[in-house]
Amino acid sequence: MLLIPAGLPLGTGDHATKVSCLRLLSDVSVDLKPEKWEMLDVGCGTGILAIAGRVLAARRVLACDFDPQAVKVTKENVQRNAITRVNARRIDVRVWRPERSWDVVTANIYSELLIEVAEVLAAATAAGGMLIFSGVLREQEKGVVTVIRRAGFGIERVVRRGKWIAGLARRLSDR
Repeated sequence: MLLIPAGLPLGTGDHATKVSCLRLLSDVSVDLKPEKWEMLDVGCGTGILAIAGRVLAARRVLACDFDPQAVKVTKENVQRNAITRVNARRIDVRVWRPERSWDVVTANIYSELLIEVAEVLAAATAAGGMLIFSGVLREQEKGVVTVIRRAGFGIERVVRRGKWIAGLARRLSDR
């Protein structure tokens, strides 16, 4: 069980997008060797997905957000939950050029930003690695999925909860 204080402006993990991302992350982790995979959490908010990644046996997690408050809260929640090997940093994904790739990338960010940074997410995801994306309204699904595919991913699953969707995509190859 994770402890995330109620009342945080960045959310506590009960929103449909976060719940779907957590479910997809849990499903993906079953097929990965414990402590042999690493994760990137783009738009970490309160750090829930980053913390869950470590609990689900990621070796290390980089959690990043443009908002310095999100980075601060993520660091606090990592400490509050006695989690190690989660590094939280302020990164503007719109201008960031990743120097490496990760086995699993989560991006629970709004759809316009997902579309804008799809190529960055592709560069951050290892060949054969998984991208879990959300923050997408049902009516935005087709546009986001099209751009994610164009960036070099195959869509493996789309989960719909209320008016929101989350997706699981596999990076098809190094480009």
